[in-house]
Amino acid sequence: EDMFFPVSERDKLEFDALGVPLKPKAYICIHPGSRSRWRQWPTAYFAPIGDFCRDKGLDVVITGSESELDLADELAGRMKNKPVVLAGKTSLGAVGYIIENAFGLVANCTGVLHIAAALKTPSVIVSMDGEPHRWGPKNKSLHSTIDWTVNPNYKVVLGLVKEMIEMN
Repeated sequence: EDMFFPVSERDKLEFDALGVPLKPKAYICIHPGSRSRWRQWPTAYFAPIGDFCRDKGLDVVITGSESELDLADELAGRMKNKPVVLAGKTSLGAVGYIIENAFGLVANCTGVLHIAAALKTPSVIVSMDGEPHRWGPKNKSLHSTIDWTVNPNYKVVLGLVKEMIEMN
C-alpha cells in the first residue's frame, strides 16, 4: 500500500545546480509525456490546465525525459503563461526532488505518478490506457485518476485540478 522513493541531498544539489528559483509548494508540476504516444493526453488539454494553475498563483514546471523535450516545448508554446521547462535537464532523483516539493502533479498515467504517490504529493492523473484501477495511485484522497477511455471530458479533469488546489 505504501511506496518509497528516496530523495537524497545529491538530488537536491542536482536541482539547485539548475539555478531555477522555485519556492516549495508554490508550483504545479505537469508531466505531458509517456512512453507511448497513444498514452499521452494532448498538450491542447494540458496547456489550459497549466494556465489555470498559473492564474491561481502557482508557477508551472514541465518535466519529462530528454526524448520528451519536443513535447514539453509544444506544451509550453500552447500556454499563455510562460512555464519553467525542465524536461531533459534532470536526473530521476532531481525529478523526485521537484515532485516532492511541488504543490501537486498533473500527468498521464506514467512513472511520475508513482513518484508522487511515494512522496505523498497530490496529483491528478489522466489514464489513456483504460487501466487506472491497475496503474493508478491507491490513495484516492490524495490522488485523482480519470479514465479517459470511459470519460473523455476535459471539464472533469479541470474540476479535479480545482479541487486539488482548493483542498491544499
